[in-house]
Amino acid sequence: LSREPLAISDVVQEAVLKIAEEGVEAAAVTVVAMRAGSAPRPQRVHHIAFDRPFGIVVLAGSDDVPLFTAWQAEAPVDPNA
Repeated sequence: LSREPLAISDVVQEAVLKIAEEGVEAAAVTVVAMRAGSAPRPQRVHHIAFDRPFGIVVLAGSDDVPLFTAWQAEAPVDPNA
């Protein structure tokens, strides 16, 4: 795609789940930014963890068919601890 060496300079991802009586809307977008040059040194990995239990179920209309379910039972254990 380019005659110059390229490297990924940034990646951003956002997701939204909107639940209302009228229905459910979900959207997600991912952007990958490139820059000229070779790949940078590996960066520190950031982990995201929820700190309390929660659950979510999205049902389809009056049929009560699950479209999406999720459960976070407890905070994840840090493997590096």
